[in-house]
Amino acid sequence: MIQGRAISVCGLFVALSVSQTGCSTGPKFLRLPGSDCACTPAGSEEWWEAKAQLPVGVRQRYVKGKLWPPVPRPTDEPQQFSHTFHAVHYWPLPYVYQDRAYLRDLVAAHQKAGWAEATTLFGYYFDPDTHLLTDAAEIHLRWIVQIAASPHPEIFVQATDDPLANQKRLDTVTAAVRKLAVSNQKRPVRLTYTQAVGRPALEVDTIRRNELSTMPSPRISYSSGDSGTGSADGSATTLSE
Repeated sequence: MIQGRAISVCGLFVALSVSQTGCSTGPKFLRLPGSDCACTPAGSEEWWEAKAQLPVGVRQRYVKGKLWPPVPRPTDEPQQFSHTFHAVHYWPLPYVYQDRAYLRDLVAAHQKAGWAEATTLFGYYFDPDTHLLTDAAEIHLRWIVQIAASPHPEIFVQATDDPLANQKRLDTVTAAVRKLAVSNQKRPVRLTYTQAVGRPALEVDTIRRNELSTMPSPRISYSSGDSGTGSADGSATTLSE
């Protein structure tokens, strides 16, 4: 059984038909966006396209001073029953593709940052006085140019506060890359303002050597005597201070 009622919205007489089951069948006429007089009847292709833009999910309502539910939810009119059935039937499509694309973008950003760090010649790869490459820098640069299969061709050089030093480092690395490059590959060299996340091997070695040299002697020394391991009565090895 269908009951009808009419309301006036923005000067336009709109007839609504509502069933006793509470399922709204929509207005008889709908004003098109951007038009003052063009109207489209309910059930037309344009009307269904407009209804298809409504978001899925429970609507939030304000009742007796409270928001129901108390979490962000759409406040638009409810979806048509067929659209609700479509969303439930094909869930989680198409939103799962959006989630996967978002995760792929995150992974790609991490990969790009990782390759940028791996292909960067930090300050400790250069002589502090001449700004020439050290032996470790030449080995690392050979790995970047000839071995590493980086999808990004750029080679980065950590910048300093001295423009002359930056230019000297760029010229040094560019000349070295030109000698190491194979098959006429082009590897642009660029400055980057970054900070090394690790430590130079010389610094790590110095810290370790200092640690070993300042390590206190054992307070308990081992001594082997006649009463040590292997005695007939099974006594244990003797430890003396």
